[in-house]
Amino acid sequence: HATAITMKDQLPADIASLHTHEAFARFIGQLHKKREATIRDLHDKNSDQIMQLSGRISELQDLLDLAGWETLRKVYSNQL
Repeated sequence: HATAITMKDQLPADIASLHTHEAFARFIGQLHKKREATIRDLHDKNSDQIMQLSGRISELQDLLDLAGWETLRKVYSNQL
């Protein structure tokens, strides 16, 4: 499907554009905080709960990676 390829190809440029907005960095920072809180929630959970939380952590990490969290954190370190 041609439109899907175009949209997928545009994603890196879209994310680079979002990196110019402090509000985007704050939003992604909130995802990072949620990931860290979920990791803390792993303590004293049973195996089913750990599997569920691990899935959430993985999804949040995928979003953080896609959004370029490490770069955002460096650029906006004084604002976050």
